[in-house]
Amino acid sequence: MKSCLAHGFPFVINISVFASFGNGGKSGVVPMPTQTDLVHGATGGHALLVCGYSEESQAFIVRNSWGEDWGEKGYCYIPYDYITSPTFCHEAYAIRKVENDDFGQDNWCWQDSENYLANMPEHNPDHHAIERFEIEEEEASANFRQFMEETQEDMREQMQEMREDMPEQMRDMQEG
Repeated sequence: MKSCLAHGFPFVINISVFASFGNGGKSGVVPMPTQTDLVHGATGGHALLVCGYSEESQAFIVRNSWGEDWGEKGYCYIPYDYITSPTFCHEAYAIRKVENDDFGQDNWCWQDSENYLANMPEHNPDHHAIERFEIEEEEASANFRQFMEETQEDMREQMQEMREDMPEQMRDMQEG
């Protein structure tokens, strides 16, 4: 995922949202789901745009769609472990081509020296630890290729199921 961003491709994710996700609206920091969150289960799902990452924070920089009054001017920081977990993150799609790719540099930070997660307003005793890990570029590329191949295969299967569910007349029109 970091490799995708490093190559200039943001990606859209679909994650499970827990009660603790609301903390991000105040501080800009979305914590890992707490034990209480896990017991109560997700309150829903939400799509977000991952547009950067911070090694210092061990977190992805994420754009929410709820306006500039949410989080840090509409952005938040979500730990790597949250977004890389198949339990919490259900889909990820790279954005490789847009009509206008001039996003400006209004909120870009060229120095990765600030730990955004340190700004979390309160200590949470059952918060999961964020662990640092190293990943080689080649391994990241291989993981991304595997993810894309699996995603494409899933999409082919879904399209086939949709075709099978189509009335015969519509199938003939599509194939003709």
